[in-house]
Amino acid sequence: MTGDPPLVVDATDGKTVVFRGKNLYSPTTPLAACRRRVAALNILDRSLVIVPSPLLGHGLPELLHKCGPGCRIVLVELEPQLAALSAQHLPDTVVADPRVVVCYAEQLNQLEACFPLTLRSSCERVHLVNLSAGSRLHTEDYSRLVRWLQDEIRRAWQNRMTTMHMARLWFRNLFANLPLLPSARPIESLRVEKPTLVLGAGPSLQDLLPQLQQARDQLFVIAVDTALPVLEAHSIAADAVVAVEAQHANLGDFLGVQRQSVLLFADLFSYPAVVRLFPRHNTLFFASRPIKTALLGRLESRGLLPLQIPPLGSVGVVAVKLACSICSGAVGFSGLDFSYADGKTHANGAPMLQRALSSGNRLSGDRIYAACLARARLAQPDKRGGICKTDMVLLSYAEQLRSIASANPRLYDLGAHGLATGARQVASLGGFLQAAAAGAPRLQPAMTVAQPPDYQTLRDSLEDELALLQQLEELITSQGDTRQLQHLLQAADYLCRETGAPCSTDQSSLRRCLVAARFYRIQINRALARLVELTPPRT
Repeated sequence: MTGDPPLVVDATDGKTVVFRGKNLYSPTTPLAACRRRVAALNILDRSLVIVPSPLLGHGLPELLHKCGPGCRIVLVELEPQLAALSAQHLPDTVVADPRVVVCYAEQLNQLEACFPLTLRSSCERVHLVNLSAGSRLHTEDYSRLVRWLQDEIRRAWQNRMTTMHMARLWFRNLFANLPLLPSARPIESLRVEKPTLVLGAGPSLQDLLPQLQQARDQLFVIAVDTALPVLEAHSIAADAVVAVEAQHANLGDFLGVQRQSVLLFADLFSYPAVVRLFPRHNTLFFASRPIKTALLGRLESRGLLPLQIPPLGSVGVVAVKLACSICSGAVGFSGLDFSYADGKTHANGAPMLQRALSSGNRLSGDRIYAACLARARLAQPDKRGGICKTDMVLLSYAEQLRSIASANPRLYDLGAHGLATGARQVASLGGFLQAAAAGAPRLQPAMTVAQPPDYQTLRDSLEDELALLQQLEELITSQGDTRQLQHLLQAADYLCRETGAPCSTDQSSLRRCLVAARFYRIQINRALARLVELTPPRT
C-alpha cells in the first residue's frame, strides 16, 4: 500500500530500504553498490552536487572524500516519509560537514530557499549523483531542479563577467549623472491616468502601428530607445522613452527626434550623453542598482537614489517594470518578442536594421541574415502555439517578463509574435482599450518622495566620497595600519568590482585599488565642478 512507511531491513553488507514494495538500494550489497557508483564519478572542485533521496546516507562519506573544498553538496528529499527516514538515519559526520546542506520539501517550488544566490554564484557546474532508487519517485522534479540550477549558475557567472567588464563604466556614468539629479523631475511625481502602452522594437511592433495612429490620443505611450525612430518615421509621438544603455551604442536612436516634449526615463547608470540631450525638467531618473556596493548604500541613506528597480538587462523589461510602478491603470506592451526570424531582428525603421541595410552592397551581402544564422539558436514554443527561434539571452529576458506578469494582472500582451510572456493576450489595440476601460479603477501607487534631493546634500556626499578615496590612497602609499586599510577598502569596495575579486591587502590588489581610486577621484571632481555650474544662485 502507498501509505505504508518505509522499512529498513538487513542486507549482506549493510541495510537497505523497502518502500512501496520496492528496494531503494541493492537488496544484497547496498553499501558496496553505492561505493562503486561514487568511485566511478569524476567531480571537479567548485561543483554543486545534488544528491536526491539520500535515505540512509550510503556512499555519502566516500562522496565527501572525493569532493574538493570548493564543492557544495545538497541532499534533497521530496517524499515526506523518506525525509523522515533520512532525518533519523543520515550519519552525523555527513550532516555536520560545512559543505553539506540538507533540504526536505513536499513541493519543488519550496526548494528555492535552499539555493541562495551566494551558493549558486560560488559554484561553476551542477552534478547530479543518484545513490538510491528513491529519486525515481520524483524523477521529473529532480531533473527540473537540475535544469534550473544550471540556468541560475550560468546567469550568475554571466552577471559576474558583465560586472567585471562594465563596473568602471557604470560608476563613471553614475558620477556624471548625479549632478543632474537635483534639477531633474522626481519620477515619483509623475501621475498617469490613461492606459499605458510600452513599445519595444521587435518585429511585432509593425503590426500595431496602423492601429496606434488611430488611437494615439487615448494612450500614454512609453517607447524603448530603439523603438523611438520607428515611431517617428510613422509620425507617432511617444510620451516617454526609456534609456538604460551604459555605452554609446544607442546614442543614434535619439538623433532627429523631437525631444522637447518627450519625457526621458533614464537609469542613473545610463550613458550621460543621452541624458544631456533632454531638458532637465523632462528627465526622470530611476536606479537599477546593477551592482551591490557600500557606495550605493551611502547614497540611499542620504536620499540620493531615486526609484529603485532590480537590474533586468533588457530595456523592454525595464520599461514594463517602470510602467507597472508609476502608472495607475492597465499596461499593455508590444514589440517585446524575444525572438527573431532569419534576416529580421527589429521592426522596420529601427536604427540597427537601417544601418545594416544601408551598409550592404553586392559584395558584402546581407549581414543581418548571416549574423542570425551564426547565433546559437533555440527552438521554443511561441505565444500562438507554433515554434519561434530565440537564444539563451532572449529566453532569460522573457523569463523576467513572465515573472513581472505573474505579479501584475493588469498587464496585457498585444504582440502577435515571439515567446509567451505570461501576460493576458489581446488581439488588437481596441481590445486592450476595452479591457482597460472594463477593469476596476486602481489607486495611484503611494509615493514617498515628491521632491528632488537638494544640491547641498549631494555636494556633501560627493566631497565625503572624495575624502574617503584620498585617505585610502594615502594609507596605501604609506603602507599604514592594516586594520584601518581593510575598513577603508570595505567602504570603497566599488574599486575592486572590475576585477571580480573582493578587495584585499595583498600588494597586487592594492596597486589596482590605487589606480582605480585615482580614476574615480577625477570623476568625482568633475561631478563637483558640474554641480557648481548647475546649482542655482541663492536669492
